[in-house]
Amino acid sequence: MKQVHLLYDVGLLATVPPSRRSGLCRMTEVVLQQLALCQEIVVWPCVWTKDKYLSQRLDELGLGDLKKRIIHLPLLRYHTDDIDWKRRFKGRLFSWWGRRKYASLWKRFDCLFGSYLRIPDVIYESGLPVISFVHDMIPIVHPEYSEPDFVLSYTRWMQAVQSDVLLCDSENSRSDFLKFRPDYPERQAHVVCLGVEEKFRPDSEDEARDFVRRRYGIPEKRYFFALSADSPRKNFMHLMEAFEQFSRRIRKQDIVLVIGGPKTRHLEAFLNKHPALRSRVILAGFIDDRDLPVLYAGAEAFIYPSLYEGFGLPPLEAMACGTPVICCDNSSLPEVCGDAAVYIDGKDICRTALALERVYASHRLRETMRKKGLARAELFSWDKTVRQICSFIINIGLSKRGKNDTKKAKNSNDCRYYRTGWRILGQISS
Repeated sequence: MKQVHLLYDVGLLATVPPSRRSGLCRMTEVVLQQLALCQEIVVWPCVWTKDKYLSQRLDELGLGDLKKRIIHLPLLRYHTDDIDWKRRFKGRLFSWWGRRKYASLWKRFDCLFGSYLRIPDVIYESGLPVISFVHDMIPIVHPEYSEPDFVLSYTRWMQAVQSDVLLCDSENSRSDFLKFRPDYPERQAHVVCLGVEEKFRPDSEDEARDFVRRRYGIPEKRYFFALSADSPRKNFMHLMEAFEQFSRRIRKQDIVLVIGGPKTRHLEAFLNKHPALRSRVILAGFIDDRDLPVLYAGAEAFIYPSLYEGFGLPPLEAMACGTPVICCDNSSLPEVCGDAAVYIDGKDICRTALALERVYASHRLRETMRKKGLARAELFSWDKTVRQICSFIINIGLSKRGKNDTKKAKNSNDCRYYRTGWRILGQISS
């Protein structure tokens, strides 16, 4: 059986501390675990960023055997078009050095797969086939949500994409990319949706629920759950104002809002301005991945007021746990949630407050949303995602192998031709 030798960029696992792992980190881990089980693919984890956590994380994932295959490529850490002149100088110097140092390395592999970080120009120039992911085009479509320097860097990143196969989380992200890069071959851009891990399921033990409540200071009340990030795009001031309006409307004290993620100064300032909400809003801080399924499953609803997403993994995880989802009706979110969610306008506070009240007040609605959400979540699985990724890797890897075999055969025939020619010339001259 022919095997494809794959370089897999796992830079996120090397640089992001375990306590701050995001959905993209979880995706990188799950895909790595699944690829390691594929008999047709030999995975070689590679890193061109600083490696702080990779070996530890491989052990935690039960992939300790892959540590001996880690490929470090430190000369590819910088880019030749970096906005910082020092890093740009290093990028040009190291790229020149890397072209020479790594020239023979690329011949050992059939393909490179990048699940997030930018692919260095040296790899594109090497002729090694590249499969990469574009998760979203948010800094380009909505530059107001990012710092100007990051918008410029991201724009250059997307301009530099030359992947043989480009994978996008959603049809919305694919459309955004092709609008920005009309020169990129449309047939090479494909939609591969993310999946949901098996640990996200409706059932959780009473003991686990009690432990998680104590751990994050959640009282014995009903609760809405939300996951925040320190970005205006996540729209959490909108949620706070809507929850404040909702609280005034129902006048009951039997439900709280639990927000996981960083305790930003904006959220703290809002609570200082509305002291009555102090006992009804729990800023839980960073949530351990192991606790997420329990928190999802115990919530009356999961609220996702984001103004733009490339995919929307948290709503999918919530639906898999049997939790009703309230989210915005923009970008890729309708692709993920279908008819299982109650949709809101991320700029209409009254509509969001009414949605909270509607879900809070109706057990029948919550049960309907729960059933629809579970059915919707079954359409997404990491097995399906990885099977799609594997098919691209195997096809492009074996295609490269075939071209190399053809090239070797041609070179061999050329050598025989030249040897025959020299022998004939020798006979003539004698």
